Amino acid sequence: MGIDTIIEEMNLNVIRKGLWEFKTYPVKVAELYGGSELYWRGDMAWCLLKYGARPIDYYRFEFFRLNRHERKRYLTFYKYLKVAHRLIKSGAIVGDKVKEYRRYSEYIKRSWLYTPDATEEEIRSFVNDHSPLIAKPNNGEQGRGVIVVSKEKLNNDLLNDLKISKYLLEEKLTNCSELAAINSSSLNTLRIYTMIDNKGVPHILSMMLRVGKAGSKVDNWGAGGVGYEIDLKTGFIVGYGIDKQGGRHIVHPGTDFTMPGFKIPKYAELLKLIDTICRVDSKVRFVGWDIALTPNGFELIEMNCPAGHDFLQTFGKSFGKTIKDLW
Repeated sequence: MGIDTIIEEMNLNVIRKGLWEFKTYPVKVAELYGGSELYWRGDMAWCLLKYGARPIDYYRFEFFRLNRHERKRYLTFYKYLKVAHRLIKSGAIVGDKVKEYRRYSEYIKRSWLYTPDATEEEIRSFVNDHSPLIAKPNNGEQGRGVIVVSKEKLNNDLLNDLKISKYLLEEKLTNCSELAAINSSSLNTLRIYTMIDNKGVPHILSMMLRVGKAGSKVDNWGAGGVGYEIDLKTGFIVGYGIDKQGGRHIVHPGTDFTMPGFKIPKYAELLKLIDTICRVDSKVRFVGWDIALTPNGFELIEMNCPAGHDFLQTFGKSFGKTIKDLW
């Protein structure tokens, strides 16, 4: 897919969602904060023009509580799009997991296979050797399209779909015992946001632990998971977790695990790993890294470039000015 096509699809997707957001979020804000829907709709329109904030940004970052100086500091959607376009134009790896896996192969210990590059026999053999395993769409995001494949379920229809739909097949990973104790059904991962400044020095902007809801196979925020903020100096979970609907959780839903005070194991080792990975490719300047901690140590799940702007700022911290200054 060419650069211009990627940018065009991003813009079209935003247009499709715009009308729904202007209809939906003024109602939500009025219910939460009072006032008329008409007033909030007008303020949302102003913030779209002035700050590049979509209505969903306005609601999620609670712009209805902020003054103009506070609003200006956020990385809103249209500011984020400008960052994404710059990264795409620079030749950074964007939205292609196969390229990511090959570029960062040193930090991926599990076996994986890209189905379009394999014969049917090679796929069958890989599934038989590693069943059950995870299948990810090459251009998927937020856990959408991820399925579990086993040798018992690998029939001709599924085999054909795996090849046509361009999946990555990979070994399933398991949590270390400390993370499994929070929720054992999902692989609970760390999301680390980093930015390489204009002198080539990497900075950690924010770090969260993502934990899937009880019974879920994935921990993604978009799939019902909860994110918990990690103190960058100490590695401890601080405060409540937040799900994508804005629900707040001190105790993880469905498992009754109390989150504040939990410390990420081997935290100093994690910080060294992130600094090393950031220096592999200077073009990927704004990244959301997904890292697992397995019984065998840390492992890179995937590199998300550009990093999303919503989960990054969900704990009331704005990063628009920070990214602008570092860029």
